[in-house]
Amino acid sequence: MSTGPWASGTTPAGRATAGRAPDAWPFVGRVAERERALTILRRSNIVIAGAAGVGKSRLASELAASFKAPVRVRGTHAAGALPLGAFAPLLPGGEPGANPLRWAADAILARHPSLLVVDDAHLLDASSAALAHQLSARVRVLATVRTGQECPDSVAALWEDDRGARLDLDPLAQDETAELLSGVLGGQVDRSAAVRLHELSQGNALLLRELVAAALEGGVLARPGQVWRLDGEVPRAPRLIEVIGRRMGRYGEAVTAVLELVALAEPIGLAPLVTVAGHEAVEEAEERGLVQVVAGGRRTEVRLAHPLYGEVVRARAPVLRLRRRYRELAEAVEATGARRREDVLRVAAWRLESGTPTRPAPLLRAARTAWAAHDYPLGLRLAGAAWDNSSGADVPDGYRADAAIMYGTLLNYSGRAEEALALVESVPEEGCDERRRTELTLTRAWSLAFGQFRLDEAVGLLTRVREEITQRSLRQDLSCLLLVIVGGSGDLGRILSLSEALLAEPPETAAVKAQALNCRSATLGTLGRYGEAIADIRDALDDLPEWHDAVPVIVQPLYSNWALTCLMSADLDGADDVLERMEPLLGRGRGSVYAADNIAILRSAAARLRGRFAEARRHVALPYEPKGDDVLSGMVLIERAHVLALTGDAIGARVAFDSGVAGQSRHGSLHAMWRYLTEPWLLAAEGDTRGAAAFAAQTAAHGRGMGLLPFVTAALHTVARLGYADLAAEHLPFLEEGPLEGLYAPVVLAHCRAAAAGDGAALEEVAAAFERLGCIPFAAEALAQAAAAWERSGRATASRVAAGRAWTLAARCEGLATPAVAGLTAPGLTRREAEIARLACAGLSSKQIAEQLVLSTRTVDNHLQSVYGKLGVTSRAELKRVLV
Repeated sequence: MSTGPWASGTTPAGRATAGRAPDAWPFVGRVAERERALTILRRSNIVIAGAAGVGKSRLASELAASFKAPVRVRGTHAAGALPLGAFAPLLPGGEPGANPLRWAADAILARHPSLLVVDDAHLLDASSAALAHQLSARVRVLATVRTGQECPDSVAALWEDDRGARLDLDPLAQDETAELLSGVLGGQVDRSAAVRLHELSQGNALLLRELVAAALEGGVLARPGQVWRLDGEVPRAPRLIEVIGRRMGRYGEAVTAVLELVALAEPIGLAPLVTVAGHEAVEEAEERGLVQVVAGGRRTEVRLAHPLYGEVVRARAPVLRLRRRYRELAEAVEATGARRREDVLRVAAWRLESGTPTRPAPLLRAARTAWAAHDYPLGLRLAGAAWDNSSGADVPDGYRADAAIMYGTLLNYSGRAEEALALVESVPEEGCDERRRTELTLTRAWSLAFGQFRLDEAVGLLTRVREEITQRSLRQDLSCLLLVIVGGSGDLGRILSLSEALLAEPPETAAVKAQALNCRSATLGTLGRYGEAIADIRDALDDLPEWHDAVPVIVQPLYSNWALTCLMSADLDGADDVLERMEPLLGRGRGSVYAADNIAILRSAAARLRGRFAEARRHVALPYEPKGDDVLSGMVLIERAHVLALTGDAIGARVAFDSGVAGQSRHGSLHAMWRYLTEPWLLAAEGDTRGAAAFAAQTAAHGRGMGLLPFVTAALHTVARLGYADLAAEHLPFLEEGPLEGLYAPVVLAHCRAAAAGDGAALEEVAAAFERLGCIPFAAEALAQAAAAWERSGRATASRVAAGRAWTLAARCEGLATPAVAGLTAPGLTRREAEIARLACAGLSSKQIAEQLVLSTRTVDNHLQSVYGKLGVTSRAELKRVLV
């Protein structure tokens, strides 16, 4: 935060004089929130949420003052466009390597911070958000977010998971506003003046500060005697943006230019800013607390002192002047050589905003850079401009085809395949060299296959052109897309043989090799050959620098296949690790429907398997509407249906399921298997448990015919979980013949056998195995079945203990309502047991509880042991997790 006259410092309040604003504002009205926040910070992380200007940053500064050597970062709109943009000033130079998050985390932890303060965390880019979440396991994190703004999932997880809490700040009350005004003005404030300023500010501390400044400078807030009074109306500032805009207008053209340039390019290097605006103007803006100059490594950057300043500047500046500022920025960075990779993007984007003509080639290079950065909205704008500038006498030969290829590719991956097809079909192949003809064919075939589901036509086109192309590497490019299209057919043997043949040729380029490995790994994973699948994925990613710019789109399927392989083998920690790497690279898609849907599905599935249903719903909660036959958007809805069905929402599950099926009704059998694995739980939620089990058994039979070991495993597990293990018996030899890779399938096999035999002890062992894997819903269901088995065999005590443990695990699953656990009830505690359990959860020792209740310590311990037995827990930590 700035220490200038328009920011709240931590020093004692200054004193205002007529026509002059106070130097600093006192911290009042947040004492209770501060104490509560400090209490939370002593044991976990905290996210402070509130409206813009409500005082989040000031409270965060007060809290940070209680810690030694805190590290501070801030999210901004401009930095949000760059991976790890918010943390950039704190990171060293050099290449981050294969795991940028770990590299960045190590750099931050090397500073030995006691607290990480993340201001405006809702503006973080995906990489910075993921880094903050990762660091929250090693260092206390204090973040601020603006209510009403969508937060990155990793930021929301800071309070939605177990790592922290959220504190929402309300506006200042009227008496708090009066107290603040008296402190800052250095004397009593007339009640009517305090009421009026509170009404105008609506308790917003930042708006109140600007109102006071405007009133003082306008001469309407004065102290003719001992009391400050309002003499007339405060200069009209009904909204924060207008008040700050009025205040900024006093600084004249030089400082205004600085603010506009920084607002449009934040963060901007000091050198190009000085080139355009002049050193004196930049220095004055810094002295007034309007901008911050941050030195980091070899580059010094300038940022606005408060993000709201940027909103004001952009809103108040005339359109033509903003266009001029964009032109000045582009020329300044071009004059320095535009040496950094992102400079190509920024300059091209600024040229577009300025409306100044630019050469076609730089636009196309910038579009390719945006594509490689997975920034589809920016890439589309740049590629569209390149296409619009692709005709004319001064345009190089072949440029129009190149522009169509780039623009069409970005349209395809943004879910606009029909537009892409029309575009590329408007470019004649005559006169194109083999490279351009191949790329036009690839773009067109993708549109046909995945935009209009004209698979045969796409395959025919690729096959015909491949026979006519003489260059081997280009023929291999065409073969790669053929592999992808064939991949949806379900003919795993053919896919495997085609990918292996391509790898054996061998591939002419790293891009071809990576695409072939991607296809083979997906097939191997579907066959249950998890180790080979992951080996292929690692092989492809090891060469990522060599192929990334050529085919950046396969970063997403490679990581998706890796995460999915982990999920199919119940390696949940492995899946989380892969997704942590994947999201920063893709930036949650930034416009690519494929990346966004894939991440949503995988995140939800990982949370669902752990029993974190609230989190799972959040990942697939957006109002996805399938676009024709877009298989992934349909799968998002089917995943949502799966989560809702497991938590008993039969109506919501049915609506989502039917919508999802409509979105993928014409797709191949592989994708249909996900639908078949969900439908039994929908039937069970609707009350047809027997029908659900029979459907799952049929799914297992279908999967056997295709050799889909992971799907057969999941289907048979569904049969056992529903309580009809006998229906799984005929399919168990398929699992027994294996080999079973991963940890999931062997436990499923054991579950099916134990459930069919009604073996309580074996079911408890299965439950323990699932709990070790982190699959808490599966463990709860197996324990519930164990309790029933013990009861049938006359073992009442064993049944009670198993049921208590099952209830405990089910209680951790945020609404699990499957048939196995539906009949569980909370183990009955006596009034005394409940009282002792409550005090134990509050942190009291047995001795303290005994003293408070006038009991012996032994009696307290005996009651606790009884509570443990009924609830199926073994420690106070587990007890607190269940009861609290």
